[in-house]
Amino acid sequence: MTTKYYVALDLGTNSVIQLTALATEHGAFETVDEQLRIPRLGEGLAENGGLKPEAMDRTLDAVAEVLVNVEETTEHGCAVAAATSAVREADNRHAFLERFSERFHSSPYIISGQEEARTTFLGVASDQGEDTEILNIDIGGGSTEYGIGKRGFCRGADSLPLGCVKLTERFGLEGECSDGQIQRAYEYAREEISRVGEDMSEKRIQQPPEVLASGGTATTYAAYKTGVAPYEHKTIHGVKGERGELAEIVDTLCRMDTYTRTCETGISVERAPVLPAGLIILMAVLDQIGSKNFSVTARGLRFGLIVRMHAGELTPTWTW
Repeated sequence: MTTKYYVALDLGTNSVIQLTALATEHGAFETVDEQLRIPRLGEGLAENGGLKPEAMDRTLDAVAEVLVNVEETTEHGCAVAAATSAVREADNRHAFLERFSERFHSSPYIISGQEEARTTFLGVASDQGEDTEILNIDIGGGSTEYGIGKRGFCRGADSLPLGCVKLTERFGLEGECSDGQIQRAYEYAREEISRVGEDMSEKRIQQPPEVLASGGTATTYAAYKTGVAPYEHKTIHGVKGERGELAEIVDTLCRMDTYTRTCETGISVERAPVLPAGLIILMAVLDQIGSKNFSVTARGLRFGLIVRMHAGELTPTWTW
């Protein structure tokens, strides 16, 4: 029997992530390989309204790099590529899609915000207990997605137009910043993510659910807390966090310039400018729902794409 590999490419505002997995019994998946690049496709998008040519170049080069790795490690399979908020919001998204198609002979899905949120939830919840009520918070560069439900069943999901890149650029958080900047950023984030608390009330969720934080902000927080560098999936998956600790880390990082942040274990050059903003968003969400604790998950949109592709919900971008 020929082994079939499933591959997902998450083309985000800040990063490109590739996951290669094998399907196992009972709908589970075994991770074969993961690759991360941070080309910052959405650099300057909030200010300019469009994708910069150099950011497109970096992203297409990153996709080419991870696809070479897929070709070297798999023999037979299918892949899906999905573009998120940067592409769906950009005035010149068609230019990016044309360049992508010319180079790779296919086009990525541009998934809506709600579809991204639901798909991310399905991926995050795929290794959780069947009866666990989950709130997934996925903080991206250009948007924050949330999903509520249980494994295999998403009760509600949405995408909010706030991400760590946008918040960083709006309040100048990429380097040393003042208490006033931090407070203004927090107040803005709290207002922008108020929908999370409203949705939980509408669904009559009385007790705070298990909060699972996914995305680069969450995994970088876990790497920083545990002193893991480079990123190790098994080490950071399941790391516990607490709201007060987030505030202390934000205060510490905002006293540093960008370079000094990169000297901290677990914080990459690409992640250093936007990490405080991402943690501020996570703080705001926890406060909004009245929860003090959360867990980090290394799963996310790429896992959900594979779940849906395996179930026949998504047509592959490529097959081989």
